[in-house]
Amino acid sequence: MKRLLSRLKSKPGAPPVLAIAIAVVLGVGALVLYWAVGARETPPAERKLLYYKNPMGTGHVADKPMKDEMGMDYVPVYADELTRSAAAEPGLVAIDPAMVQTIGVRTAKVSSGKITGEISASGVVALNETASTTVTSKVAGYIEKLHVTAVGQNVTSESPLFDLYSPDLDSLLQEYLGALRYQSSLPGDAATPLHRNATELAVATHMRLESLGLRKTQLKQMAAEGGVPRLVTFYSPQNGTVLKKNVQEGGFVPAGTELFVLADLSVLWVLADVYSQDYAALRVGSRARVDVQGMPEKTFEGRVDFIYPTVDPQTRVAKVRIVLANPKRLLRPDMFAQVKIQGPAQTQLMLPKSAVLRSGTRDWVILALGEGRFRPQAVKLGSESGEHYAVLSGVNEGETVVTSAQFLLDSESRLQEAMHKLSSDTAEKK
Repeated sequence: MKRLLSRLKSKPGAPPVLAIAIAVVLGVGALVLYWAVGARETPPAERKLLYYKNPMGTGHVADKPMKDEMGMDYVPVYADELTRSAAAEPGLVAIDPAMVQTIGVRTAKVSSGKITGEISASGVVALNETASTTVTSKVAGYIEKLHVTAVGQNVTSESPLFDLYSPDLDSLLQEYLGALRYQSSLPGDAATPLHRNATELAVATHMRLESLGLRKTQLKQMAAEGGVPRLVTFYSPQNGTVLKKNVQEGGFVPAGTELFVLADLSVLWVLADVYSQDYAALRVGSRARVDVQGMPEKTFEGRVDFIYPTVDPQTRVAKVRIVLANPKRLLRPDMFAQVKIQGPAQTQLMLPKSAVLRSGTRDWVILALGEGRFRPQAVKLGSESGEHYAVLSGVNEGETVVTSAQFLLDSESRLQEAMHKLSSDTAEKK
């Protein structure tokens, strides 16, 4: 090069422009040579290979090069690619598939199906009010004899309860027999008004005695015998069990005194408290399962018989009446019960309960996007049925959700977020 420059200088007519051009060309060549040497001296950083993925996007991965069924080569996936994709989409978590397998991530598809929601409620076993009776004394008198001596005694509609001596009742019975005698003493050719008045008097007295608790058979027997017994027996008005006994033998009872409470315990009610969020799912006739405290091995089946029309202003709960058969008398009034009422069946999207993360204010699932990528997604849940929740919004049918190891994925997500933020802060400071 020195010789070339010296020759150019030695020529007397060499134009100076040509000398300058040659110098520029030589300088550029030297610079390109320097870059080439520098590039050979500092090779690019080696990329970290994570795995090979199926080129058709089936989600299958391998730890070494291979071909799929069509003969296509699996595509390599590098760590920086996952990092870039996670940074590009907020909330995305990218994890090495080997790590996914190590921590035991399991998934399930969001599918549609029939959801039969269950309404959980607490309740109390109560008497069947349509099969309960309070026995009162409709006339003053003395209890000469008690045929029912203790609470808990079972009675039938033919069982005597007590024998009563009552001067007032005795007078009314005498009046009744007198009306019958007068009616029978009238001759056949007597005036029609006389027959009508006698009949009306006998019928009115008969009806009054029946309203006091006497039976037609008793009145018929007294009429046949033509006399009034000193003691009148009163019978049970129904089959059932004596729940209350408020009278002692030999005692005096004024008219209107409550003597006994009888109830048929073969059919009982459960009064359950249902909260406001479950009102819409209540239906008369819905099946109900009742578990009673003290009998964990026994579940009772019943049906919703009535939904009360009012709501408690303090607790905002509505009462629901469930009818239970109790043929063996295992249930008793005032027992505490837990109730599961079957709601109407509806076709909805379903999620396994194990896929849901409940934060107290919102419900979340973690979507599995394939190739080690995951993303949290907020969802709105409906009723529950068995091991599934109905999904009202947030996911679509066919999407894949994580059903196990969600907390490990959540921890990994928070770690990646913290590392990304730390890297960003360091770059800004520089």
